[in-house]
Amino acid sequence: MHGARRYISLSAFGVATGLSLLLMSCASISKSECQSGNWADIGYRDGTRGVSRDKLADYVQTCAKYGADVDRSAYLSAYENGLGHYCTYEQGLARGRLGKIYNTVCEGPKAADFRTGYENGLVQYCNYDNGFERGVRGEGYNKVCSGGFAVDYRAGYDDGRAEYEIRREYERYVERIDRKKNALEDVSHRLASSTLDEKERERLRYKKKRLLKELRDLQWRFRAFKRKYHLDWGRIY
Repeated sequence: MHGARRYISLSAFGVATGLSLLLMSCASISKSECQSGNWADIGYRDGTRGVSRDKLADYVQTCAKYGADVDRSAYLSAYENGLGHYCTYEQGLARGRLGKIYNTVCEGPKAADFRTGYENGLVQYCNYDNGFERGVRGEGYNKVCSGGFAVDYRAGYDDGRAEYEIRREYERYVERIDRKKNALEDVSHRLASSTLDEKERERLRYKKKRLLKELRDLQWRFRAFKRKYHLDWGRIY
């Protein structure tokens, strides 16, 4: 069962700050690493971090620019050794808890413990609260929560997304009302000028009357919108 029904509040839309995780598979290799030739160390390091085997091709291309060769055999042998320390239950659990996609470097015999940990991690991640937080930030649905993992997460996500859309509509009303008020202020300022001829003054009076009517209509619709969703955000319009 998911958590209690959430009520819309301004804090739900605050800037979310979280841990920024560097994707090691996107990391480059330095000139000094290319020239040092410590390919066993580099392979072991990449293996323990769960970096894709495809990274070796990037190393070959980059190091060629520095006139250095890659010892593929030393790299891959050490990589597989390091991968044995990555493809564990604990690493899978940690990845699942973060809602990240399955790391396919853990395949074949290496997959069993990692996969079990990953699926147990997803059970912890795919809940109502995490779905709600993702939806309320306007982010896309996290597809790792599918099948049996999806029920509570989907409910939370849909509730959060609905509140996100309400916030967007609220902000659109505020923006439109502000623009209308600014236009009215500009017209009033121009009408205060003593240099206007009567024709221009009449045109501005008509424009002011029209803007006032449009503003009142917007304010009426905005109040109805806020009553519908029981909102009390920000300034009163």
